[in-house]
Amino acid sequence: MQCPKQALSQFIQIDTSKPEPKYHEAVDFLKQLCIAKFGNPIFTVREYIEGKPNLLVKITGNTPDTILLSCHMDVVPYEREKWTVDPFSGLIDGEWIWGRGAQDMKCQGIMYIEALSHLMLRGKPEKTFLLVFTVDEEIGSAAGMKALVENGAFEGMMIQFAIDEGCIVDANSVIVAKNERYVLDLKLTVRGKAGHASILLDDTAAVKLTRILSRIDAFRQKQRELVKTPVDNCCVLSVNVTMVHGGTQVNVIPAEFSVCVNMRIPPGHTLADVDAIIEDWISADQESTTVEWLNEIKPVDPDLVQDLDPHLVSINEILRSMNIDPIQTTMPGGTDSRFLRGAGIKALNITPVTECPSLQHDHDERINIAGFLRGIEIFERIFEAYSQIDV
Repeated sequence: MQCPKQALSQFIQIDTSKPEPKYHEAVDFLKQLCIAKFGNPIFTVREYIEGKPNLLVKITGNTPDTILLSCHMDVVPYEREKWTVDPFSGLIDGEWIWGRGAQDMKCQGIMYIEALSHLMLRGKPEKTFLLVFTVDEEIGSAAGMKALVENGAFEGMMIQFAIDEGCIVDANSVIVAKNERYVLDLKLTVRGKAGHASILLDDTAAVKLTRILSRIDAFRQKQRELVKTPVDNCCVLSVNVTMVHGGTQVNVIPAEFSVCVNMRIPPGHTLADVDAIIEDWISADQESTTVEWLNEIKPVDPDLVQDLDPHLVSINEILRSMNIDPIQTTMPGGTDSRFLRGAGIKALNITPVTECPSLQHDHDERINIAGFLRGIEIFERIFEAYSQIDV
């Protein structure tokens, strides 16, 4: 039977990055691993778009009350020349396991499986556990968790609670997030006078865009002033210009420029609040600026999980009993759990890996083996506690 280090290494070696993620290969690997660890789990594959299978693995307990464990199989793209090792080598070098997905989030899928297999050595769990391995989380989850929820994949399953990915911090601490910032992607298109580049025209698209970007930067600076510690980044409204388009030739003043803006909006902000912020950015050039929302957003109840919820309380107690500091905050990025929360399913975001630099989406992504193995132990204790919670 594979040890967890080897299992993670093998999972990493399956390239699930765009444009051609090997999802079927990943599903086959996970099925074989679950058979080896659990004997005879119940597999369900939901493939709403050809080539994009979601895998559900049901570990039946003594009751139908279910704990859902979410893990996306896809990973973000990479720039090979900026990596020290092959991003899909799964290299184990003694202290680290290297590769794309080592932190985000193939490690968590393996930790789930290992922790559950340890728990089952003591007998059939009281609760039923549902492992959900999804596709396309990194590009919006349209064929993954979003599709599962919208197509009723979890209806009738008596899901009591869910766990999804969190953030890794380089300290003896674990972030526990009971909500997350929601993501808004905008496209701002600015129109202005066009002409020959030798003429100093006023009101060009570039001049107008400069005014808008200046107001966006002023807003960013106010938000940055609220950040006193790295964890504070989770609670502010972040704004970043991520793409710029415009122009056809170096000596032609273009009639139009467009920029894409990524916003991460913390709980408590309404869509009306966001509209007001955007209107302020474009206020001086409103008639010549078009605002396009590139994604649908549905803010969810920020208090779905209360501070005294036994699932949250038990995690904090377990971490403190292991001399680990729980940090309760807001998840800075969007995760699949937003779709679960939108369906009324209570969820927490947690990746219990300590003493490890955060390298999610970064070059040379890798995970500290000691932290990874400790995370398995933490999840085992959490799953045991969750099996005993009566709600």
